[in-house]
Amino acid sequence: MITGSSQSPGVRLVHRLAQASDLRRLSLLAAACICAIAVLGLAALEVPSVEFLEVFDLNDLRLTLPALLCGGLLLGAAVLSRLYLAAAAAAPWLLALLALNETGRLQERLTMATDWSGWGFLTLLLGLLACGAMVAHVRGPERRYVVVGASVWIVAQLVAPATPEGTLRSGAGELLDIVAAAVIFLALVIVARRAAGPAPKGEPAAELRLLGLEVIRHADTRRLAIAAGVGIGLLAVMGSLDTLAVVDLVLFDVKAELSFPAWFDATLLLVAAGLVLLFAQAGERPRGSRRWLIVMSVVFALMAADELLAVHEKIGYRAGLTGGGQILLAPLLLVAFLAWLATLKQLSPLPVARLLFLGGAGAWVFSQIVDMLYFVDFEPGGVFVLEDTLEAIGTALFVFALLGAVQKTLGASPARTPAHLETPAAVVRR
Repeated sequence: MITGSSQSPGVRLVHRLAQASDLRRLSLLAAACICAIAVLGLAALEVPSVEFLEVFDLNDLRLTLPALLCGGLLLGAAVLSRLYLAAAAAAPWLLALLALNETGRLQERLTMATDWSGWGFLTLLLGLLACGAMVAHVRGPERRYVVVGASVWIVAQLVAPATPEGTLRSGAGELLDIVAAAVIFLALVIVARRAAGPAPKGEPAAELRLLGLEVIRHADTRRLAIAAGVGIGLLAVMGSLDTLAVVDLVLFDVKAELSFPAWFDATLLLVAAGLVLLFAQAGERPRGSRRWLIVMSVVFALMAADELLAVHEKIGYRAGLTGGGQILLAPLLLVAFLAWLATLKQLSPLPVARLLFLGGAGAWVFSQIVDMLYFVDFEPGGVFVLEDTLEAIGTALFVFALLGAVQKTLGASPARTPAHLETPAAVVRR
């Protein structure tokens, strides 16, 4: 349970989201997402020639959207369980293990590597233990939701074959896993709403925006920078081990889409896109400058999509273009350069942010030079890791430049958090 001493902006934001959540809308949204995943996953299975549908493949062992959705729902359930079900001490950790298993498809990988079908039983047991720990400490409708989620989880483990071979049966098992995760997540949202009590009067949307801005304003850039550096370093080490064939770590393959490096880079780029938009809306700016900042945000989003699905490389290979299709990015590069110049101009009053933004551009330019050269003169190998690491460093520098600029702008803003959101006793009323 959250106590009155829980004062971090992130915890207060989660608490306020729980208060403002609409279970009917959440249920409809979950159902719509699951239906979309089912349709697109079936299309990816039946029409494998459409490469860009592979991100929805229900059977793919890479980091596809179905796997990430299931893992994300379980991780969200773990967070809510940790905050609102303190008595069920084992539940958050069991749910986190299940989230890791679903995201990386560990059960399927271990089954194929060891030729032992008992991994499915262990997954089933983990799910039942997590649900049992929650059932013992919840009452009311949320208890029935947990039981339903556990029942669907059992069916999912029984439906899925021991070793998936791209069959409809294994796809159905993965889809049922998502359904079970969604039901368990909704059950814990009910628990959170019950613990939070009625939402305070006011404008919920405005209050949530203010709390979101407070989270960004109080973000510890030093810790975030350390975390980003550790993440980039680990991905570089794991990618080198895979690229140099020391260990087979396919999820860390820097040459492949839908891998940890691809998702890491894409996520950083999307964060940069969001921060540019926030920077555009914060403070007084001329309309023309704001438009260029929005263009910069769109460029970051397109770069994220290309980084994740390797769009220009695929088209370049098919067209036989030199440099892996880099020529296709020429129009985007021109627009990106103009938007980058406009953003750099807006960062002029902030020397540190400006320097980081320049460094990010330098790292990206160097990475693209490496990308073009190894398609022409070099043999594949460690150069792949160098290119990906430079891209990650460049994007991280963009992110911290923009985060610092947004924090400076928000720090000078007269907007204040409503008093009832700052009161310790208002965090949770039991």
